[in-house]
Amino acid sequence: MQACSPVEGLEVEQLAAVSSERAQRLTHTLTAYYTAHGPENLGNIPALVARVVGGPPSVVGGIVVGGMLWTEEDLFAKMEAKYGAKVEFSA
Repeated sequence: MQACSPVEGLEVEQLAAVSSERAQRLTHTLTAYYTAHGPENLGNIPALVARVVGGPPSVVGGIVVGGMLWTEEDLFAKMEAKYGAKVEFSA
């Protein structure tokens, strides 16, 4: 994940989001899933988590994005479609 300059006033909120219990559970889930089904994507986990929980801007697919792009369900549906295996996540 490549950091970008934060928008003033949002940095603390965004950093709290990526440090939250929700973000930690999601990181654990994605690490387990990608270890089994797509180890080449392990390096993308911080950016994926940030896009779900609303973290600071990062580069995703060569484009700088910030805030939330997907829900957990949206992300898991994309992963399940790509790899053909169910994502096990307890909210």
